[in-house]
Amino acid sequence: MSTHTLSAIDRESLNQSLLLETVKLFALAAQADKVISDSESAYVRQYFARSYPEEFTDFLHQEFLRLAEQQQD
Repeated sequence: MSTHTLSAIDRESLNQSLLLETVKLFALAAQADKVISDSESAYVRQYFARSYPEEFTDFLHQEFLRLAEQQQD
């Protein structure tokens, strides 16, 4: 178990990382049919949970939900 918490991470660096670009791609795909299903949300959470600590997974999943729910221009 990691002793690092998300609050100790520079969020700006994480927001500019390639990892967040993956989150953006997931969000774009989820927006395609204008509905973010529970299964899509669960898939994204599980995808990140396989590789990252819970704090990262929670942050990335919340970013996915935020981005996916934004109105398309």
